[in-house]
Formats: sequence, structure tokens, C-alpha cells
Amino acid sequence: MSKMTQTIKTMWKQMGGYNRLNAMLGLKYPTYSDEKRQIMFRWKAKSAVKLAAVTGGNKAANYVVITLDASDTYSMKFKRIHGLNCTDLVEFSGIYADQLKSIFENSTGLALSL
Repeated sequence: MSKMTQTIKTMWKQMGGYNRLNAMLGLKYPTYSDEKRQIMFRWKAKSAVKLAAVTGGNKAANYVVITLDASDTYSMKFKRIHGLNCTDLVEFSGIYADQLKSIFENSTGLALSL
């Protein structure tokens, strides 16, 4: 994860920091896009919360895409990847930086801090 712009570094920091996320979740395939102002990652930890109330199904997220929008707010897309299938579960938009961690924790049931 080298040559990141300050924007991308700040996005990781607002989620608690790359190293802390990796320790808490066991990140798989973390990546970023400077052009799209996005960070994306999958995690090894099992999500405790199924997004059934929102999606109508019984699927737990295991992948997220976080995008910094032009309005200086964020959008988060939770997805389920299983094999070659990728299912969009839920999307939140208009999120402020201080809400990122709580939305992630509430949507997955996974803690980002001790």
C-alpha cells in the first residue's frame, strides 16, 4: 500500500487506520483508487449481522467500498462476495467522516476498536 495520496491515507485513518483494521478484521485484498477516491476491502472475520431487513435476503456482508463524494461526504456500499458471485446488499450515502466507523460496525456487527 504505497504511493497513496493524502486523501486515501485520510480515508484509512477515518476508519481507524489501516493497521488497526487489518488487526481487527483480517483484511483481504485491500485496495484503493485515487481517481475514484475510493478504498475497498474484504475481511476474514465473520459478520454477525445479516442485512436481511434491508435486502430481503439472509446475507452477511464481507466486502465494502467507501467513496469520498464531491460534497465531501462518503458513501458506503456493502457487498457479499462468494466465489465468482458479487451481490450488492445495501448502500449508504451522505455519511460524514465521524459516522463511518459506526455505520460499518452497525452494518456488520464487527468492532473496529477494543
